[in-house]
Amino acid sequence: MAIGTRSQWDKDLVVVPNCNAAGLDPSCERDGMGTRAGIDCTKPLPPEVFEQRTFIPDEIMNQVSIEDYIPRETLAKLTHGE
Repeated sequence: MAIGTRSQWDKDLVVVPNCNAAGLDPSCERDGMGTRAGIDCTKPLPPEVFEQRTFIPDEIMNQVSIEDYIPRETLAKLTHGE
């Protein structure tokens, strides 16, 4: 979700050519070099403000129960550290 809500690819995409690459990557040149990329989708540090524009309305959240998706036994293990 962060990529879709916290990045502008024209500003936040970083492309690094001529990096050592995994030997199993068939897209690399014969010398084992390839291009890597990263996307900066971090929130800015304070005091800069990052406006959260996406949210789930309360009326929707009140209709959703996590137990509908995760069995109670599993939830108990997750919340009680068993």
